[in-house]
Amino acid sequence: LGPDVKALVTVPWVGVGGADIVSLNYARAIHRSTPYAGKTRILATFLAERTKPELIPTDIGFVQLDPSWLGLEPHLQRRLIAQLFVLARPEIVVSVNSFHVTNALQAFHRQMRERTRIYTTLFAFDRIGAGYPVNPITDDAQRGFLDDIAGTITDNTATARIIGDILALDPERVLVHRQPVMDETPSLNESTHAFTDVDFVDTKPFRLLWPHRLDEEKSPATLVALSKALRDNGMPARSGVWGQRVLGSDGETLMTDLEDAGVVYRGPYAGGLATLPTDQYHALLLTSKSEGLPLVLVQSMLLGLPVIASDVGGVSDIVEDGKTGLLTAGPDDIDGFVRSICSLMRTAPLRRDLIRQGHQRAAELHGWPSFQLAVERSIAF
Repeated sequence: LGPDVKALVTVPWVGVGGADIVSLNYARAIHRSTPYAGKTRILATFLAERTKPELIPTDIGFVQLDPSWLGLEPHLQRRLIAQLFVLARPEIVVSVNSFHVTNALQAFHRQMRERTRIYTTLFAFDRIGAGYPVNPITDDAQRGFLDDIAGTITDNTATARIIGDILALDPERVLVHRQPVMDETPSLNESTHAFTDVDFVDTKPFRLLWPHRLDEEKSPATLVALSKALRDNGMPARSGVWGQRVLGSDGETLMTDLEDAGVVYRGPYAGGLATLPTDQYHALLLTSKSEGLPLVLVQSMLLGLPVIASDVGGVSDIVEDGKTGLLTAGPDDIDGFVRSICSLMRTAPLRRDLIRQGHQRAAELHGWPSFQLAVERSIAF
């Protein structure tokens, strides 16, 4: 870490998901604050092979713990993380879904926070399967340290309210930071297929983008049911899936079901939604069972792609039904998804209004200047 480390962003790894974007956002924002320029580091504690080094800014130090430490007993892992904090003694620590840090805080929070302001993150109340980090502070037995650290960060007001209710935290210690998703906010592109196309037939269908990891929380089964319903109703709409396969025991069955429903799996992608041919699609689908505020929705709006989403978690923080996007009652509301798709197919003016207002909302709430200011006001100084 070096002798001059003053700010630390801790993560399991730095990859391509929403939490990875968040961790890089905090590292950049803190590094850009004058007291911490050149003194900010990212510390990764888990699976080194999942880190994408090319995503990490070259002017921010990155440290990966030696994989051998993962073979230690849990109580030794907790002690070593606590000792690292005590020896390095950074002024600020932002722990982004870093379950090793959370585990250490359970036993050693008083020692770790002495002369260090520690912030944990909580973006959604969910668990996403074996091999992926969960948020331990949602468990009753593991909340004791929350009153002893500087605060808990989330990215939307809906989750902030839940945190206040369930974890009984003082509202002043729950920070809402709306995350930027691009270095620069793009101007609205009015030459996309979503903006210009009017008529849809089987040879030129309405194209739906589903760009999420394939796991239960994202409810790909909803996409299967929806695609069948669209086909049964004779609607010229086709879905394409981009995302990492994070499948359970029924994974191959799901892939077969998607194929049988006419859904095309395009494969995984890295670098955010901007790396996909979003200009060739007409709408983005989010069918999740639970969410915080999915940054893919922000990216979609900035790229001029209207969204149809389950009204779960913090989604309604950015998707105002009929104004900045369309909402359904949840992943089981197949009829609601069908109606929304039908509206966008048949009413080009509605689609264009959603695109314009969605872009404006995303640009206002999720730009870098407002995020940088929020971090400097509530964390850095």
